Amino acid sequence: MPDDKLAARWRLALEHLGKSASACTVGAASEDQASFDLMAAEMAIGIKHLDAVSKRINEIGEA
Repeated sequence: MPDDKLAARWRLALEHLGKSASACTVGAASEDQASFDLMAAEMAIGIKHLDAVSKRINEIGEA
């Protein structure tokens, strides 16, 4: 992405959502509550970054 702020947030969103998916897979296989807790925490962080991506896209569109 040519916009540095957008690219940084997108990268962080993918990173945290990937960690969330991995923790979910581990939790589903092992029924480990700590993995599900990690999944939820990483998902919340990823969603915050996705919200920032959406906000930045709107800012760019208004410029």
